[in-house]
Amino acid sequence: MAEFKTDSAAQAVEMFAIMAPAFDGGEIRMWDQREQRTCASVHWDAEKMEFGFLVHRRTNVFHGRYSA
Repeated sequence: MAEFKTDSAAQAVEMFAIMAPAFDGGEIRMWDQREQRTCASVHWDAEKMEFGFLVHRRTNVFHGRYSA
């Protein structure tokens, strides 16, 4: 399990955006230690291609204080 810690919000978001999971569909979360909550995560959509292979598409989801 990889872990990265920083006190810089900008650096945390930058690392989250470029971090690759161990496999497609793997979990990546950004934890806000001060607020004790997940503030970002990766959502994976699986799409079957014309030639039959399953491809995972990554979407970064940022959980704001006011998001539902």
